[in-house]
Amino acid sequence: MARLLRSGGRLLVHEHAWEHLDEPTARWYLEQRRARGPGAPPTVDRCMDEWSEDHRDLHTSATMLAAIEPRFTQRYFTWTPYLYGELGPVVTDEQEQALIAAGTIQATGFNYVDERHETPA
Repeated sequence: MARLLRSGGRLLVHEHAWEHLDEPTARWYLEQRRARGPGAPPTVDRCMDEWSEDHRDLHTSATMLAAIEPRFTQRYFTWTPYLYGELGPVVTDEQEQALIAAGTIQATGFNYVDERHETPA
C-alpha cells in the first residue's frame, strides 16, 4: 500500500475488529440475528464459537495496525460500529453506536486515516 501512494498520500481504512466480539456483544448480536428470522445459533457460547471459527483465518485489528503503522503516520483513529452491516435493516449504525457509547457492547470496527511517511531524497 505504501508503494502505491506518493509521500503525504492518505490511506483510509474501515475495517472489522472481529476479535472484539465479547460475551455481551455476542449476546446482543445473537438477539439481532434472531430478530431477522431463523438461522441464528441457539446459544451465546455457540454464537461465539461459530464467530471464532468463521474468522479464524483473518488478521486481528492489532495485527493489521502493527503492519500499517511503521509505514504511515496516523492522522485519525476511532473504534466504530461494524455489526450493523451484517445485520441488515434490523439495526442501524446509530443504534449500534449508542450501545457502544453506553458501554453495553464493544465496537467491532475501526476507522483509521494515515499519511504516508516522507520518502528520503
